[in-house]
Amino acid sequence: MSSDSPLDPIWKAFQTTSDCFKVARRAVSDGNLKLLDGTDFLGSSGFETDSIERSRQISEDLAIVSLWATFERFLIEYLQGKAMGLRDAKPQELAVSFYTKVEEEIENWRLAEILDLFKGYLDPNLIGQAKQIKAHRDWIAHKNPRRQPPAKIEANRAHIVLSQIIEGILLAETAS
Repeated sequence: MSSDSPLDPIWKAFQTTSDCFKVARRAVSDGNLKLLDGTDFLGSSGFETDSIERSRQISEDLAIVSLWATFERFLIEYLQGKAMGLRDAKPQELAVSFYTKVEEEIENWRLAEILDLFKGYLDPNLIGQAKQIKAHRDWIAHKNPRRQPPAKIEANRAHIVLSQIIEGILLAETAS
């Protein structure tokens, strides 16, 4: 994967956070609670055994939300850049108005439709997986109790899929 991915800082932060949870779990299992002094891991009634796991899951959910938001912004800005070519069409007055409309409206396009634009040169299965990540992200963000939760997506899988799409877009750009 490319080291220039906009997802990399989020992923690195999530990995560091995950490592911190591993250290805390290890400290508890080894009985080395001195390592946890000055933290909120130890409450007035002692250690809450599920506190680390709950926090780890919330951290993973937040990583997915953040990865998706960054991925979404990448797609929108990429397409806005592509739309700049519209400004040079004739007649000029129409071209400028058309470009301005596209640039503004793309912020409101449905992400599933934006993803479909890339099916022509990216693996449609990858696009489908991205849509599953979006459904999981929506569940995390909104948790509509009237709907069944979608299939769980691990942060690692979300990072891989979204990074592959970004990399595929950028590779196609340089191959053209």
